[in-house]
Amino acid sequence: EFLVVAPMKGAIDPVSLFDRVCAQVAETRIRTRAGDLSITVSMGVAVATGAISVDAVLGAADDALYRAKAQGRNRTVRAAPQTSSNHVLSK
Repeated sequence: EFLVVAPMKGAIDPVSLFDRVCAQVAETRIRTRAGDLSITVSMGVAVATGAISVDAVLGAADDALYRAKAQGRNRTVRAAPQTSSNHVLSK
């Protein structure tokens, strides 16, 4: 697992942005001696839009990540709205 913190401007939908990342990863083939390998990613996205603790936003992103995995993987799930500065956290 890893964390991405990305400032978002205007009406950019973080879920569609990270869905495109999921699609690109799934389309990329990794060559190995045993043959081509494909991988997928699941992402949980939490949007901070007001005053909220970092722990709360990270917890929301983590919960969304596990929901994405439970829903079949290779997808992005958005957490319930959070309030803090206008940064997007993806895990």
